Amino acid sequence: MPLSSIRKLLRVVKPYTFQIILVVLAAVFLSFLTGITQLALTPLLNLVLGTNITQAASTPPTFSFDLNKIGPAILSMISSATGLTDRWQLLAVTSIAYLALILIGQAAGFGARVWITRLRFSMVADVEHLVFSHILRLPLSFLRKYQAGWLFSRMDLDVRSAGSTLSEVVIDGLSSLLVSLFYAALLVRTSLSLALFAALAGVIQLALTRFLSTYTKRLTRRVLETSARLQAFGLERLLAVREIKALAAEAYEATVFRNFINQWKRVNTNQFIYKKVESPLRMSVNRTVIVAVMLFGAWQLVHGQLSTTAFLLFMFFAQQLITPLSSLSEMLLSLVEIRSTLDGVGYILSQDDEREGTGSRLVEGLHDHIVLKNVSFAYRDLPVLKNINLTIQRGEMVALVGKSGAGKSTLADLLMRFFIPTEGVIELDGIPAQEFDLAAYRRLFGVVSQDGLLFNETVYQNIAYARPELSQEDVERAARIANAENFILNDLDQGYDTLLGERGVRISGGQRQRVAIARAVVHRPQILVLDEATSALDSESERLVQEAISHVVKGHTSIVIAHRLSTILMADKIVVLRDGEIVEMGTHKELLALNGEYSYLYNLQFNDGVVTPMPQPERTATV
Repeated sequence: MPLSSIRKLLRVVKPYTFQIILVVLAAVFLSFLTGITQLALTPLLNLVLGTNITQAASTPPTFSFDLNKIGPAILSMISSATGLTDRWQLLAVTSIAYLALILIGQAAGFGARVWITRLRFSMVADVEHLVFSHILRLPLSFLRKYQAGWLFSRMDLDVRSAGSTLSEVVIDGLSSLLVSLFYAALLVRTSLSLALFAALAGVIQLALTRFLSTYTKRLTRRVLETSARLQAFGLERLLAVREIKALAAEAYEATVFRNFINQWKRVNTNQFIYKKVESPLRMSVNRTVIVAVMLFGAWQLVHGQLSTTAFLLFMFFAQQLITPLSSLSEMLLSLVEIRSTLDGVGYILSQDDEREGTGSRLVEGLHDHIVLKNVSFAYRDLPVLKNINLTIQRGEMVALVGKSGAGKSTLADLLMRFFIPTEGVIELDGIPAQEFDLAAYRRLFGVVSQDGLLFNETVYQNIAYARPELSQEDVERAARIANAENFILNDLDQGYDTLLGERGVRISGGQRQRVAIARAVVHRPQILVLDEATSALDSESERLVQEAISHVVKGHTSIVIAHRLSTILMADKIVVLRDGEIVEMGTHKELLALNGEYSYLYNLQFNDGVVTPMPQPERTATV
């Protein structure tokens, strides 16, 4: 993962530093409880095997990690503290103490897991918020490379998967490490040779982990990438369900989806098999080592180098040591999985957001003009705009026309700083646009696009989108200007409180455009950008939207992109683009007189060259 991405993630984690320290201390406490609980078995075993109580009671109560001595030492401590010497009484006390330690350990473990689960959800929520916010700030040039479903999968599935695994690593991994060290100390102090035999399990486990880690990383990436592609495909097709039905492509899409599902099934099955093979493989290694330890311990027992109690305790703790060693190895593989899981997240976070390299100068408004000086732009080394020189005066309506692919929308995107010019500069009142704060600069604009995208919220929320400071009066004023108030109040059951559905599907295309126009003008922008606002509408809807446009351009600097030239006949300046270059510029009459590109486009739509233009707006009013 890139270092810049790690820094961003650490900034999210930083507020939780104190809680993370407490989690680590909780893991230490749980490890201590686990060790003490297991040690509580040693006096029980000594009592059952007939240890001399009088001799144990007279033994100085000093603690030792030697399993030959630890049981009598604990019995001596209990006897000194309680004054008990009867075997059954001591059995009762030690049994109650053992059960009490188990209950305390279970309760503490439950509390720690609840605590870390809450911490995990909080951190995952913060990381998801970080990634989502970063995605929104990425330049369009990056976002257009990837499907929305793929990006959402990186933000959602990957982060949650990593968070779930990491919480297990913190508690189980740290506890297993500390418990392993404790058990290892007991075994080494009891019999170094036997401990070395037991250490073979750890060495083999680590070797096995190293062998499996490469495959784990590759398999995890395949699972995540396949899931992301599946989610991206499903989301895209659900959004296009109307087109799928119109083309009678349900069976075809179901077949394609089946192919994605089969690929997803295959890689997830491989991961499941791998995980299920890993466990018995580790178990076989563990049991083999235990048998070897048992045989060597039996030899030492027969030759008087170990007592019966010490031998049994050694075998018990050797098996107990194997479990945390296996857990540690599994945790190491989990860390590999986490790293692979976060690769996609790290890749997204490593991308520079569109604010990089921009200034912080405040925008006071458009006072004079916007100027494009020798502006060129290329997308993936493909020239889109070439040497554009254009001045847009304040209050002027400028129309951009040309064939599809001429660069009209790209020019508008450059004005709004969705892209950075490859060459040249864009100036606002003589100041390079890059010097202005990006968000403040874009607030100068009100934008209406071709599809008039609306959200699954109410009419009011769509018009007042992202502007909580607006009042009901502001929203209603914008609806009146956009010629939308009539249908909102008369055709929608709940008026401004009517939910519009996903992408505004519950209202017609013309109604969507008028709501989009209201949203564009509600905050009183100084510059309006109307990008093919009527291209997908029927004649009646087009008339209503054109009337709305004629209202909203009053007193605004307007940039209108249109294929339907009837939309822009009243423009102060018409800019004709061809193959990314400005080939003509002037008013409607001036361009017709040139008998050039504009005249050709005009005659394609109006065969006889005669058209009734939209009503000319009075350009003195303000909104």
